[in-house]
Amino acid sequence: MTILAVGDFIMRPPVMDDLDAMVRMMEPAEMLRFLSPVASRIADSHARILRSVGSWQVFGYGNFTAWHRDSGILAATCGIFPTHRGLGADFDLMPEAGWIIAHEYWGQGLATALMTAVHDWFDATHGRQRTVAMIDDGHAASDRVAQKLGYRCYRTGHLLGSDTLLRLYERV
Repeated sequence: MTILAVGDFIMRPPVMDDLDAMVRMMEPAEMLRFLSPVASRIADSHARILRSVGSWQVFGYGNFTAWHRDSGILAATCGIFPTHRGLGADFDLMPEAGWIIAHEYWGQGLATALMTAVHDWFDATHGRQRTVAMIDDGHAASDRVAQKLGYRCYRTGHLLGSDTLLRLYERV
């Protein structure tokens, strides 16, 4: 199992035992502002874990869960993972970077620190390659994180069935 240490945080691939902690992390209403609306946080968290487990099994990379070393609290889920979102070959065929940070850690630089470690690990393990990210238009904090990580916006798009404008980023 791949484990990364970043300051006070330990990162590892998710396991099904993480479900309750992930549901708790997603409970604050603010957490859903820039995530797709879901009928059930439990079902959404369950699906996120299963996608990550499958990604690690098939591709050798995926999301990590980031746990505070002392408190044991889940602080984030973040990583680089394969997806097919229907946004076109210039996006769908590329490894996608993404981060969800627990509300109590917003504004502390955690997303940048964790994702820097993820990119360093990914580049060392899988070779530096083009990666992409999608961010809701207007999510200024994530825009700043993407730019700090070396991403640049190359176009906009919409997920199938959604009116939400997305900014699509690439890191080459």
